[in-house]
Amino acid sequence: MGIQYSNNSISLSYIFVASLDRMIKVIDKYIIKQFFGGFIFALILIVSVAMTIDLGEHMNKFVLHNLTIGQVLGEFYIYFIPYLVGLLGPYFVFITVIYFTSRLSSRSEIIAMFNSGMSFKRLLVPYILTSMILALIFWLAVNYIIPHSDVKRLAFENKYIAYQTQSSDAHIHRRLNDSTYFYLRVYDNMAKTAYNVTIEKIVNGELKEKVMADKATFDTLTRTWRLEKLFIRSFIDGKETIEVLESKKYPVNLDPTLLIKRWTHIQELNRTELSELINQLQLQGSDARLYEIEYHKRTSKCFGIILLTIVGVILASKKVRGGIGLHLMLGLALGSVYEVIVKFSDSFAIKASLTPLVAAWLPNFLYLILAGILWKKYQE
Repeated sequence: MGIQYSNNSISLSYIFVASLDRMIKVIDKYIIKQFFGGFIFALILIVSVAMTIDLGEHMNKFVLHNLTIGQVLGEFYIYFIPYLVGLLGPYFVFITVIYFTSRLSSRSEIIAMFNSGMSFKRLLVPYILTSMILALIFWLAVNYIIPHSDVKRLAFENKYIAYQTQSSDAHIHRRLNDSTYFYLRVYDNMAKTAYNVTIEKIVNGELKEKVMADKATFDTLTRTWRLEKLFIRSFIDGKETIEVLESKKYPVNLDPTLLIKRWTHIQELNRTELSELINQLQLQGSDARLYEIEYHKRTSKCFGIILLTIVGVILASKKVRGGIGLHLMLGLALGSVYEVIVKFSDSFAIKASLTPLVAAWLPNFLYLILAGILWKKYQE
């Protein structure tokens, strides 16, 4: 009888564990469903509001250019939506997590989960799993999908809404390869012409050739530069030779688009193009920090989705006086602070000595500390 009783106990224990495991899986599915559903709802709501506001602001320009609704929606707003998701994606996730977790808390569903034997760490599992899936989708979007759509969005904006001029800084220095250095005083993009050009070839610290020209014009068909009124000094075996020419095609491996400053240009580059441009600018000895920040930020923002999810769960899983409203206020405040830190770290990287990698990941590091503090207070 004793053995029979033991077998029955084992069977009952197995059934209880299996039932508990099944119950936990059902809860996981429930939370994941709430997470995705809330995210899609927040996305539709905020995007709809943003599109309505943007349409109201630009309606007069659409009417001025005699654009139809089909043209506006099909050539602009279909690409405006991915841009908005890329810009605010992590905050959509953060607010979604706080909202539906606060609802679960206010209805005592989280307390019921804890009473069933679920730990807080176990509660985080479906949240982290869902945020990882969203982070992966977001990473693919901001690195490859959104830059492609931004090309068309910005082309439409440039044509019908706000023309973005193309210009360049004065006194531009470029390192073309290990031994060739290129300088120009100013570049005229409309004429595809650089003025007061100097090209130097330096090998092992010795000047081998110096070319000075009044101007250099880029031929878009042959992709070559023609120097005009040039003065060439060559140094061979310690002897100097001087040559004066009216014009000459010169082998300068420099794409003139790199001389053009456009604030929209960085948004149009996918991850591969951005990496290639950074390498090219570094080879030329040019400042690539702005592009490096963008390169690292596109990954750090994705990790930020996971981090903000954890902070949101910790923040909203406890019942508080004020309920959902208070949780949403705290969420909006923390989201705003996160964005302020992002802007400050970008500025420090561009104008100070903060490296682009550190600048891109600094907000996540600070919010990781915040998550640890909130976690500790939650356990009290």
